[in-house]
Amino acid sequence: MTWDVIKQVLLPTGEGSATLTLVYWSVLTAFAGFEFFAPQFAKQQRAQRWPANFGLGLINMALLPLAPISGFIAAGWAERNGIVVLNWLEVWWPFAAIATMVIQSVAAYATHRLFHSFP
Repeated sequence: MTWDVIKQVLLPTGEGSATLTLVYWSVLTAFAGFEFFAPQFAKQQRAQRWPANFGLGLINMALLPLAPISGFIAAGWAERNGIVVLNWLEVWWPFAAIATMVIQSVAAYATHRLFHSFP
C-alpha cells in the first residue's frame, strides 16, 4: 500500500468528498472523545488499546479493496466445484441476491463477535 492510496482513503477527492471527509473525521473525533472521558475498559491502558485499534483499522483499510475480488474468486470456485446452493434450489435471482447479503452479514457479525470474545 502506497502513501497515495492511504491519502486517498483518508482524504478523498471528488464530488461530495469534503462532506464525507468532515463527517468521517467528526465521528472518529467524537468516539475518541467518548473513549477519553468515559473509557469502556477502565482496566486496560489507552496506550495499549489505541495503537492496536488504529493498527487494526489500517489493516482493514488495506484489505477492504480485496473483499469484492475474493468474493468473485470464491463464487467461481464454488461454481466450478458444484457448491452453488442457491442454484440447486433454483431460487429467483433477487431472492438469491438478498439471501447472499444476509448470509454475508451474519458471517461478518459472527466474526465480529468472535473477535470480541478474545482479549
